[in-house]
Amino acid sequence: MIIQKYADEWSTKLKYSSKIVGIVRNILNHAVKFQYITSNPSAPVSAPKIQRTINKKKDYYNKDELKEFVQLVYNTDDINIIATFRLLAFTGLRKGEMLALTWKDYRNGTLDVNKAITRDIAGEHIGPQKISQATD
Repeated sequence: MIIQKYADEWSTKLKYSSKIVGIVRNILNHAVKFQYITSNPSAPVSAPKIQRTINKKKDYYNKDELKEFVQLVYNTDDINIIATFRLLAFTGLRKGEMLALTWKDYRNGTLDVNKAITRDIAGEHIGPQKISQATD
């Protein structure tokens, strides 16, 4: 069946293949409902379960790597670049959290990190941090 063939192909290439299969199934269910077709050809289709490997690669610098990186940043002589990368390197902020900061978030020598730039279908907007979403 052609739909199963595509579902199998998508599952090897896309993280969200099961969502695509579900969307196709829903579209065809509506086509049946409105009598454009007599039966849903995607009904027997299953999205294959793909065992994804977890990337255990480190995503941080060790002390020497950080020193080297900071030195390269200082060599730019661009205060905006220096401030940006010092903030990221020495606070542990995520990129989206840093981009959402405003001057109101800095009071009495303390940063209040309470939002982040997030991306969805509608585009980029400021919303809650990842940690806030996980604990709600």
